[in-house]
Amino acid sequence: MREDDYLRPARIYADKGNYAQALHICQRGLGEHPDSLPLLELAAQAALLLQDEHQHATYALRVANLNLAQDDRMAARAVCQFCRESNLTRARMLLETAWRRFPRSASLAAADLVYCCYAHQMPEARYLPLAYLNAGDVLAQSGLPMAVAVWTWGLDHYPEDPSLHERLAHAYTQLGDTSRARLHLDWLQVHRAQQAHQAARSAQTGAILGGTTAVAGGAVGVGGAVAGTAIGALGLSLTASGAAVSATGCGCLIGLPVMALGVLLCITGVAWGVLSAAIGGLLGLLGITTAGIAHYRASKGQNGRSRRR
Repeated sequence: MREDDYLRPARIYADKGNYAQALHICQRGLGEHPDSLPLLELAAQAALLLQDEHQHATYALRVANLNLAQDDRMAARAVCQFCRESNLTRARMLLETAWRRFPRSASLAAADLVYCCYAHQMPEARYLPLAYLNAGDVLAQSGLPMAVAVWTWGLDHYPEDPSLHERLAHAYTQLGDTSRARLHLDWLQVHRAQQAHQAARSAQTGAILGGTTAVAGGAVGVGGAVAGTAIGALGLSLTASGAAVSATGCGCLIGLPVMALGVLLCITGVAWGVLSAAIGGLLGLLGITTAGIAHYRASKGQNGRSRRR
């Protein structure tokens, strides 16, 4: 849907004083248009009128970041300033907004590397190797040697990141340095083999757990059915005995309670058998589901991760 398809009804609800519905529509619209300034401003206003301070602050911050991200150089300067102020969360949010608007900006690439320097000094900061990847991709448009330097710098801090190894292997291949390219390709091959081994072990564990659960479910079901049958048979026997005693006339006081106990045991036996069968079926289904999830994770680990870029 277009931005206006969310903005118009949100404004109508806001004009009528239904700020909760207006905020809900804005949130849906921002899911498709995260950088829509009108939707962000209306969401911030609605949250303020609803006295939701947390949401108001969140949307107001996104509005400020979006205003700063109108120019990539201004956004880069703001990122550096936030880093100097140790406000790394704000710097990361601004970088993410600016990268969406200027995916090929050299200024943002430099600012992202500045952020890296501060993030390494503060381990609690939210950070991914994506900054090195983005910066290297931008610099690669002007020449591979600078991009290789950035990716190598990133690898010093994140030696287990496969995306950096992939970039370097491809870059060294293009530069004709086959020996260095082979080093990274060999690392990737070992890494993927380890992932495949871990996925296989996970699948094996899941299959064993699933099979054990399924067998346990079957055992519970069969055991419950046998126990229910035995209890039911005992109930029928007591019912017959009670009826025989009651038929003598003088044994009514004894026969009737025995008959009642027999009927109760019959009902208990049937209920126990049905309940045990249901529990056994659920455990069997859980076992099959566990094995299926393990197989899916194994195939995802072998195929999906090896294609990570």
